[in-house]
Amino acid sequence: MNKAYVYRLYPNKEQAVLINKTIGCVRFVYNQMLSNRKAVYEQYKDDKEALKLQKYNLPAYYKKEFEWLKEVDSLALANAQLNLQTAYNNFFRDKSIGFPKFKSKHHDRKSYTTNNQKGSIRTKYGTKKELLEAINVLHDNNIKLEDVEKVMLTGVGSAYIDENIYGLSTGKAEEFISDGLGARYESKLDRMIVVSMGTGTSLVKCDGEDIRHIGGIGIGGGTLQGLSRIMLQTDDIMQVATLAMEGDISKINLLIGDISAKPLPGLPMTATASLFSNAKANASREDIAIGLIYMVLQAVGSSSILSSQGSGIKDFVIIGNLTLLPQCREVYPAMEKLYGVHFRIPKYSEFCTAIGAALSYTQKR
Repeated sequence: MNKAYVYRLYPNKEQAVLINKTIGCVRFVYNQMLSNRKAVYEQYKDDKEALKLQKYNLPAYYKKEFEWLKEVDSLALANAQLNLQTAYNNFFRDKSIGFPKFKSKHHDRKSYTTNNQKGSIRTKYGTKKELLEAINVLHDNNIKLEDVEKVMLTGVGSAYIDENIYGLSTGKAEEFISDGLGARYESKLDRMIVVSMGTGTSLVKCDGEDIRHIGGIGIGGGTLQGLSRIMLQTDDIMQVATLAMEGDISKINLLIGDISAKPLPGLPMTATASLFSNAKANASREDIAIGLIYMVLQAVGSSSILSSQGSGIKDFVIIGNLTLLPQCREVYPAMEKLYGVHFRIPKYSEFCTAIGAALSYTQKR
Protein backbone atom coordinates (compact mmCIF):
# COMPACT_ATOMS: atom_id res chain seq x y z
CA MET A 1 0.00 0.00 0.00
CA ASN A 2 1.32 3.44 -0.94
CA LYS A 3 0.73 6.32 1.46
CA ALA A 4 0.84 10.01 0.69
CA TYR A 5 0.58 13.11 2.84
CA VAL A 6 -0.67 16.39 1.41
CA TYR A 7 0.04 19.68 3.20
CA ARG A 8 -1.79 22.88 2.38
CA LEU A 9 0.04 26.14 2.98
CA TYR A 10 -1.64 29.37 4.00
CA PRO A 11 0.96 32.08 3.29
CA ASN A 12 0.41 35.62 4.48
CA LYS A 13 0.49 38.46 1.93
CA GLU A 14 4.25 38.99 2.19
CA GLN A 15 4.97 35.26 1.86
CA ALA A 16 2.63 34.95 -1.14
CA VAL A 17 4.49 37.74 -2.92
CA LEU A 18 7.83 36.03 -2.29
CA ILE A 19 6.52 32.64 -3.46
CA ASN A 20 5.19 34.13 -6.72
CA LYS A 21 8.43 36.06 -7.23
CA THR A 22 10.45 32.87 -6.72
CA ILE A 23 8.30 30.95 -9.22
CA GLY A 24 8.88 33.67 -11.80
CA CYS A 25 12.64 33.77 -11.19
CA VAL A 26 12.94 29.99 -11.41
CA ARG A 27 11.10 30.02 -14.75
CA PHE A 28 13.30 32.89 -16.01
CA VAL A 29 16.58 31.19 -15.04
CA TYR A 30 15.47 27.84 -16.46
CA ASN A 31 14.66 29.44 -19.81
CA GLN A 32 17.90 31.44 -19.88
CA MET A 33 19.98 28.33 -19.18
CA LEU A 34 18.01 26.33 -21.75
CA SER A 35 18.62 29.03 -24.36
CA ASN A 36 22.35 28.83 -23.63
CA ARG A 37 22.37 25.03 -23.89
CA LYS A 38 20.35 25.10 -27.10
CA ALA A 39 22.82 27.51 -28.72
CA VAL A 40 25.78 25.35 -27.65
CA TYR A 41 24.07 22.19 -28.90
CA GLU A 42 23.35 23.71 -32.30
CA GLN A 43 26.98 24.75 -32.59
CA TYR A 44 28.55 21.42 -31.59
CA LYS A 45 25.88 18.78 -32.31
CA ASP A 46 27.97 17.26 -35.09
CA ASP A 47 31.04 16.91 -32.84
CA LYS A 48 30.05 14.81 -29.81
CA GLU A 49 33.47 14.95 -28.16
CA ALA A 50 33.62 18.75 -28.40
CA LEU A 51 30.05 18.97 -27.10
CA LYS A 52 30.98 16.97 -23.99
CA LEU A 53 33.70 19.50 -23.14
CA GLN A 54 31.43 22.55 -23.23
CA LYS A 55 30.62 24.46 -20.03
CA TYR A 56 27.16 25.90 -19.52
CA ASN A 57 25.96 29.00 -17.72
CA LEU A 58 24.85 28.49 -14.11
CA PRO A 59 22.34 30.55 -12.07
CA ALA A 60 25.18 32.63 -10.59
CA TYR A 61 26.07 33.84 -14.09
CA TYR A 62 22.66 35.48 -14.52
CA LYS A 63 22.67 37.05 -11.05
CA LYS A 64 25.43 39.39 -12.22
CA GLU A 65 23.22 40.86 -14.91
CA PHE A 66 19.84 40.50 -13.21
CA GLU A 67 20.31 41.68 -9.63
CA TRP A 68 16.71 40.87 -8.68
CA LEU A 69 17.51 37.15 -8.89
CA LYS A 70 19.41 37.57 -5.60
CA GLU A 71 16.14 38.36 -3.83
CA VAL A 72 14.80 34.79 -3.99
CA ASP A 73 15.82 31.38 -2.66
CA SER A 74 19.13 30.43 -4.30
CA LEU A 75 18.37 26.71 -3.77
CA ALA A 76 15.23 27.08 -5.90
CA LEU A 77 17.39 28.44 -8.73
CA ALA A 78 19.91 25.63 -8.22
CA ASN A 79 17.12 23.06 -8.50
CA ALA A 80 16.04 24.65 -11.78
CA GLN A 81 19.54 23.89 -13.03
CA LEU A 82 19.29 20.27 -11.81
CA ASN A 83 15.89 19.83 -13.45
CA LEU A 84 17.23 21.15 -16.75
CA GLN A 85 20.24 18.83 -16.49
CA THR A 86 17.89 15.87 -16.01
CA ALA A 87 15.81 16.88 -19.04
CA TYR A 88 19.01 17.36 -21.06
CA ASN A 89 20.33 13.90 -20.06
CA ASN A 90 16.99 12.32 -20.93
CA PHE A 91 17.18 13.86 -24.40
CA PHE A 92 20.62 12.33 -25.07
CA ARG A 93 19.49 8.97 -23.71
CA ASP A 94 16.43 8.90 -25.97
CA LYS A 95 16.22 11.48 -28.77
CA SER A 96 12.53 10.65 -29.30
CA ILE A 97 11.81 12.52 -26.06
CA GLY A 98 12.78 15.72 -27.81
CA PHE A 99 14.94 18.64 -26.73
CA PRO A 100 13.88 20.29 -23.43
CA LYS A 101 11.14 22.90 -23.89
CA PHE A 102 10.94 26.43 -22.59
CA LYS A 103 8.63 27.08 -19.63
CA SER A 104 5.58 29.24 -20.32
CA LYS A 105 4.25 31.81 -17.89
CA HIS A 106 0.71 30.96 -18.94
CA HIS A 107 0.66 27.21 -19.46
CA ASP A 108 3.17 25.53 -17.14
CA ARG A 109 2.42 24.41 -13.61
CA LYS A 110 3.49 27.16 -11.24
CA SER A 111 5.88 25.53 -8.80
CA TYR A 112 9.47 25.36 -7.65
CA THR A 113 11.61 23.04 -5.54
CA THR A 114 13.86 23.99 -2.64
CA ASN A 115 15.88 22.02 -0.09
CA ASN A 116 15.83 21.59 3.65
CA GLN A 117 19.03 23.12 5.02
CA LYS A 118 19.67 22.63 8.76
CA GLY A 119 15.98 22.55 9.57
CA SER A 120 14.95 25.49 7.37
CA ILE A 121 11.81 23.61 6.26
CA ARG A 122 9.94 22.59 9.37
CA THR A 123 6.53 21.69 10.65
CA LYS A 124 5.70 22.68 14.21
CA TYR A 125 7.39 19.55 15.51
CA GLY A 126 10.40 19.22 13.22
CA THR A 127 11.24 18.71 9.57
CA LYS A 128 8.71 17.14 7.22
CA LYS A 129 10.90 14.02 6.94
CA GLU A 130 11.12 13.65 10.72
CA LEU A 131 7.37 14.09 11.11
CA LEU A 132 6.54 11.53 8.41
CA GLU A 133 8.96 9.01 9.93
CA ALA A 134 7.24 9.38 13.30
CA ILE A 135 3.79 9.01 11.70
CA ASN A 136 4.92 5.91 9.80
CA VAL A 137 6.30 4.23 12.94
CA LEU A 138 3.01 4.72 14.76
CA HIS A 139 0.91 3.63 11.77
CA ASP A 140 2.96 0.57 10.81
CA ASN A 141 3.01 -0.77 14.39
CA ASN A 142 -0.63 0.03 15.20
CA ILE A 143 0.44 2.30 18.05
CA LYS A 144 -2.04 4.82 19.40
CA LEU A 145 -0.84 8.10 20.89
CA GLU A 146 -2.23 7.13 24.29
CA ASP A 147 0.02 4.04 24.21
CA VAL A 148 3.18 6.19 24.07
CA GLU A 149 4.77 6.70 27.48
CA LYS A 150 7.60 9.01 26.43
CA VAL A 151 8.91 10.74 23.33
CA MET A 152 12.71 11.02 23.28
CA LEU A 153 14.49 13.52 21.03
CA THR A 154 18.15 13.53 20.10
CA GLY A 155 20.49 15.06 17.54
CA VAL A 156 21.00 18.69 16.59
CA GLY A 157 17.40 19.01 15.41
CA SER A 158 16.11 18.49 18.95
CA ALA A 159 17.35 21.98 19.84
CA TYR A 160 14.41 23.42 17.87
CA ILE A 161 11.80 21.77 20.09
CA ASP A 162 11.15 22.98 23.64
CA GLU A 163 7.65 21.68 24.26
CA ASN A 164 5.82 18.39 24.57
CA ILE A 165 4.96 16.75 21.25
CA TYR A 166 1.27 15.98 20.71
CA GLY A 167 0.76 16.53 24.41
CA LEU A 168 3.01 13.57 25.25
CA SER A 169 5.76 13.70 27.84
CA THR A 170 8.89 14.65 25.87
CA GLY A 171 12.55 14.42 26.84
CA LYS A 172 15.95 14.77 25.22
CA ALA A 173 18.89 12.38 25.02
CA GLU A 174 22.53 13.31 24.46
CA GLU A 175 23.39 12.32 20.91
CA PHE A 176 26.76 10.66 21.44
CA ILE A 177 25.48 8.60 24.38
CA SER A 178 22.54 7.56 22.19
CA ASP A 179 24.97 6.50 19.44
CA GLY A 180 26.85 4.30 21.90
CA LEU A 181 23.79 2.78 23.56
CA GLY A 182 22.09 2.01 20.25
CA ALA A 183 25.21 0.53 18.62
CA ARG A 184 25.95 -1.57 21.71
CA TYR A 185 22.39 -2.91 21.78
CA GLU A 186 22.38 -3.79 18.08
CA SER A 187 25.93 -5.19 17.83
CA LYS A 188 25.98 -7.02 21.21
CA LEU A 189 29.54 -5.72 21.70
CA ASP A 190 30.79 -4.06 24.87
CA ARG A 191 34.06 -2.67 23.50
CA MET A 192 34.12 -0.85 20.19
CA ILE A 193 34.27 2.46 18.41
CA VAL A 194 30.96 3.66 17.04
CA VAL A 195 31.28 5.41 13.69
CA SER A 196 28.21 7.59 13.16
CA MET A 197 28.05 8.70 9.53
CA GLY A 198 25.75 11.71 9.34
CA THR A 199 26.35 15.05 7.65
CA GLY A 200 29.85 14.66 9.04
CA THR A 201 31.19 11.71 11.04
CA SER A 202 31.44 11.39 14.82
CA LEU A 203 33.45 8.78 16.68
CA VAL A 204 32.27 7.40 20.02
CA LYS A 205 34.33 5.01 22.12
CA CYS A 206 32.43 2.37 24.08
CA ASP A 207 34.25 0.44 26.79
CA GLY A 208 31.70 -1.30 28.99
CA GLU A 209 29.60 1.40 30.64
CA ASP A 210 32.07 4.10 29.61
CA ILE A 211 30.64 5.81 26.51
CA ARG A 212 32.31 8.99 25.33
CA HIS A 213 32.84 11.08 22.24
CA ILE A 214 36.48 10.95 21.11
CA GLY A 215 36.36 13.06 17.95
CA GLY A 216 35.22 13.01 14.35
CA ILE A 217 35.82 14.44 10.89
CA GLY A 218 33.93 16.89 8.70
CA ILE A 219 33.44 14.24 6.02
CA GLY A 220 30.20 12.33 5.65
CA GLY A 221 26.87 12.44 3.89
CA GLY A 222 27.01 16.21 3.57
CA THR A 223 30.34 15.93 1.78
CA LEU A 224 28.95 13.38 -0.65
CA GLN A 225 25.87 15.50 -1.31
CA GLY A 226 27.82 18.71 -1.85
CA LEU A 227 30.40 17.23 -4.21
CA SER A 228 27.70 15.30 -6.09
CA ARG A 229 25.74 18.53 -6.50
CA ILE A 230 28.79 20.16 -8.10
CA MET A 231 30.07 17.24 -10.16
CA LEU A 232 26.94 15.22 -10.95
CA GLN A 233 24.18 17.86 -10.75
CA THR A 234 22.28 15.85 -8.14
CA ASP A 235 22.35 15.59 -4.36
CA ASP A 236 20.19 12.46 -4.20
CA ILE A 237 22.61 10.04 -2.53
CA MET A 238 20.79 6.90 -3.62
CA GLN A 239 20.83 8.15 -7.22
CA VAL A 240 24.59 8.62 -6.88
CA ALA A 241 24.88 5.09 -5.46
CA THR A 242 22.95 3.71 -8.43
CA LEU A 243 25.25 5.50 -10.86
CA ALA A 244 28.27 4.20 -8.95
CA MET A 245 27.19 0.59 -9.48
CA GLU A 246 28.06 1.06 -13.17
CA GLY A 247 31.33 2.89 -12.44
CA ASP A 248 34.93 1.71 -12.64
CA ILE A 249 37.02 2.82 -9.66
CA SER A 250 40.27 2.10 -11.49
CA LYS A 251 39.43 4.97 -13.88
CA ILE A 252 39.30 7.39 -10.95
CA ASN A 253 41.68 6.27 -8.21
CA LEU A 254 45.37 5.54 -8.63
CA LEU A 255 46.00 1.99 -7.37
CA ILE A 256 49.18 0.40 -6.08
CA GLY A 257 49.22 -1.68 -9.26
CA ASP A 258 49.44 1.52 -11.29
CA ILE A 259 52.70 2.62 -9.67
CA SER A 260 54.38 -0.64 -8.70
CA ALA A 261 55.21 -3.84 -10.58
CA LYS A 262 54.53 -5.91 -7.44
CA PRO A 263 52.64 -5.54 -4.14
CA LEU A 264 54.23 -3.37 -1.49
CA PRO A 265 54.59 -4.57 2.12
CA GLY A 266 51.06 -4.77 3.50
CA LEU A 267 49.57 -3.23 0.38
CA PRO A 268 47.98 -5.40 -2.37
CA MET A 269 47.96 -4.26 -5.97
CA THR A 270 44.29 -3.24 -5.66
CA ALA A 271 44.84 -0.93 -2.67
CA THR A 272 44.31 2.79 -3.22
CA ALA A 273 47.48 4.81 -3.71
CA SER A 274 45.81 8.19 -4.37
CA LEU A 275 42.18 9.22 -4.56
CA PHE A 276 41.03 10.71 -7.89
CA SER A 277 44.58 10.72 -9.34
CA ASN A 278 43.48 8.71 -12.37
CA ALA A 279 40.44 10.87 -13.14
CA LYS A 280 40.24 12.30 -16.64
CA ALA A 281 38.52 15.53 -17.69
CA ASN A 282 35.89 13.52 -19.59
CA ALA A 283 35.27 10.95 -16.85
CA SER A 284 31.79 9.44 -16.97
CA ARG A 285 29.15 10.29 -14.36
CA GLU A 286 29.22 6.65 -13.25
CA ASP A 287 32.97 6.70 -12.64
CA ILE A 288 32.79 10.04 -10.82
CA ALA A 289 29.99 8.68 -8.64
CA ILE A 290 31.94 5.63 -7.51
CA GLY A 291 35.01 7.81 -6.95
CA LEU A 292 33.08 10.18 -4.66
CA ILE A 293 31.51 7.37 -2.64
CA TYR A 294 34.80 5.50 -2.23
CA MET A 295 36.55 8.70 -1.19
CA VAL A 296 34.03 9.43 1.58
CA LEU A 297 33.82 5.83 2.83
CA GLN A 298 37.59 5.32 2.80
CA ALA A 299 38.19 8.62 4.60
CA VAL A 300 35.68 7.63 7.28
CA GLY A 301 37.19 4.16 7.61
CA SER A 302 40.78 5.43 7.83
CA SER A 303 39.95 8.07 10.45
CA SER A 304 38.09 5.45 12.48
CA ILE A 305 41.09 3.13 12.50
CA LEU A 306 43.45 5.97 13.43
CA SER A 307 41.17 6.95 16.33
CA SER A 308 41.68 3.51 17.89
CA GLN A 309 45.47 3.71 18.03
CA GLY A 310 46.74 2.77 21.48
CA SER A 311 43.37 1.43 22.65
CA GLY A 312 43.64 -2.10 21.29
CA ILE A 313 40.10 -1.83 19.88
CA LYS A 314 39.61 -3.71 16.63
CA ASP A 315 35.82 -3.55 16.31
CA PHE A 316 34.11 -0.62 14.56
CA VAL A 317 30.31 -0.40 14.44
CA ILE A 318 29.10 1.85 11.63
CA ILE A 319 25.70 3.53 11.97
CA GLY A 320 23.73 6.20 10.12
CA ASN A 321 21.99 6.46 6.76
CA LEU A 322 25.19 6.15 4.71
CA THR A 323 25.39 2.50 5.80
CA LEU A 324 22.60 1.88 3.28
CA LEU A 325 25.04 2.53 0.43
CA PRO A 326 25.76 -0.82 -1.27
CA GLN A 327 29.38 0.30 -1.72
CA CYS A 328 29.90 -0.10 2.06
CA ARG A 329 29.91 -3.85 1.37
CA GLU A 330 32.86 -3.34 -0.97
CA VAL A 331 34.98 -0.73 0.81
CA TYR A 332 34.94 -1.97 4.39
CA PRO A 333 35.67 -5.68 3.81
CA ALA A 334 38.72 -4.58 1.79
CA MET A 335 39.85 -2.33 4.66
CA GLU A 336 39.32 -5.19 7.12
CA LYS A 337 41.80 -7.34 5.21
CA LEU A 338 44.25 -4.47 4.86
CA TYR A 339 44.29 -3.42 8.53
CA GLY A 340 43.21 -6.54 10.41
CA VAL A 341 40.12 -4.92 11.95
CA HIS A 342 36.37 -5.61 11.94
CA PHE A 343 33.76 -3.24 10.55
CA ARG A 344 30.21 -4.13 11.53
CA ILE A 345 26.99 -2.70 10.13
CA PRO A 346 24.03 -3.64 12.38
CA LYS A 347 20.72 -4.73 10.90
CA TYR A 348 19.05 -1.48 11.98
CA SER A 349 22.12 0.68 11.54
CA GLU A 350 20.18 3.76 10.36
CA PHE A 351 18.06 3.70 13.54
CA CYS A 352 20.78 3.05 16.13
CA THR A 353 20.81 6.61 17.49
CA ALA A 354 17.02 6.57 17.89
CA ILE A 355 17.22 3.17 19.61
CA GLY A 356 19.89 4.58 21.93
CA ALA A 357 17.71 7.59 22.76
CA ALA A 358 14.91 5.23 23.81
CA LEU A 359 17.34 3.14 25.87
CA SER A 360 18.64 6.24 27.63
CA TYR A 361 15.11 6.76 28.98
CA THR A 362 14.27 3.16 29.86
CA GLN A 363 17.55 2.70 31.73
CA LYS A 364 16.78 5.69 33.98
CA ARG A 365 13.26 4.57 34.94
